[in-house]
Amino acid sequence: MDLLAGNGETPHKGVSHFSLSDNDIQYEESDMIIYRCLKTACHELCHVFGLTHCPYYECLMNGSNLLEEADRKPFLLCPICLRKAAVYHNFDDKITQRYIQILENIVRMQNSSFESEQQTITLIIESLEANGFGG
Repeated sequence: MDLLAGNGETPHKGVSHFSLSDNDIQYEESDMIIYRCLKTACHELCHVFGLTHCPYYECLMNGSNLLEEADRKPFLLCPICLRKAAVYHNFDDKITQRYIQILENIVRMQNSSFESEQQTITLIIESLEANGFGG
C-alpha cells in the first residue's frame, strides 16, 4: 500500500479526512485494505469527537506514522479513552450495547482481518454481562 493517511481535527473545527492511494491493489488484499481503512477512519472520527492520541495503553487512539505502527495498534479504545468518549457523548450506560453492535457489524462484514477483534469483543461482552453491565 502506497498511502493510507488521516488527519482529524478537534471538535472545534469538526474536520477529518483520510486518503488511500494505491494503483496496484490485489483482490487478496481487499480484506486487509478495508480493515485498515475502517481503523483509520474510526481513529480520525475519534479526533473529531474530542479524543487525542493515547499514551496510556495499546489503543485505537495511539498515534502512528508507519504502516507497521498502525497495524500493531488495536481497533478498540482502551478503558481510559472509552471512558472519555462515553462521558463526552453521554453513552456511559450503553457500553455493552455499543460492543454488541460493533460485534454484529463485524460478523456481518465477513472480513477475515477482523477475527482478533471478534474474539476480543466477544470476551468483553461476556465480562460486562457477567459483572452486571448487560444490555
